[in-house]
Amino acid sequence: MCFRNLGSFIINDKWYKERNYDPEKESKRIVTMAAKLIVSEICSMPCDLETCPTISDMHASETRPPLLHMLLRNMISSQLKQFTIVQCILQD
Repeated sequence: MCFRNLGSFIINDKWYKERNYDPEKESKRIVTMAAKLIVSEICSMPCDLETCPTISDMHASETRPPLLHMLLRNMISSQLKQFTIVQCILQD
């Protein structure tokens, strides 16, 4: 088994072992994990602290964390609201 597959297996195994059969607790665990994944993705993004992005830059896919964008796309229909929320989160 390749190392990458072994790592995925260990993470998957841990995830399933920790699952909770109480739907409310399991929902909270999933949302918490999603938040951790999104924060990790944001932290790994390169950022330029010297210039402020233009509106067209904000629409570029590389300035939006893909997981955060996916989450907001599933929650909010307005693209303007999605971009505004992404920018608010990235500014924090």
